[in-house]
Amino acid sequence: MPATLSLIFATFTDPRQRGVEVGAWPGAISVGTALGPVLGGALLEAFSWRTAFLLGVPVMVIVAIGAPLLLPAHRNPATGRVDLASVLLSLAALLPIVYGVKELGKDGRLAVAVAALMIALAFSA
Repeated sequence: MPATLSLIFATFTDPRQRGVEVGAWPGAISVGTALGPVLGGALLEAFSWRTAFLLGVPVMVIVAIGAPLLLPAHRNPATGRVDLASVLLSLAALLPIVYGVKELGKDGRLAVAVAALMIALAFSA
């Protein structure tokens, strides 16, 4: 949620307009939080549990079509370059964590899981 709030602050520079948007922000979150379980439950009762995952599809189609038309283009000229070393170190830390957690659920593979988590710890320290 802080990412959406920072987008509002970056997009709307006029204090009055920014105030309106920051006021509408929790309202939109509240409506989504209230309607999501209700619509998901209705779909679950009427159809299969898999249909609950389709709830976001119409919203995303509307956003994908409407966002380029309604939102102003914003490019930050002061963006930095991608730090390849940081990306590789992040991958070296995260991939063993994911692998280790997955292996913890399997029988007889505790040593592999612990080793993977230790490797991740070494790269993340």
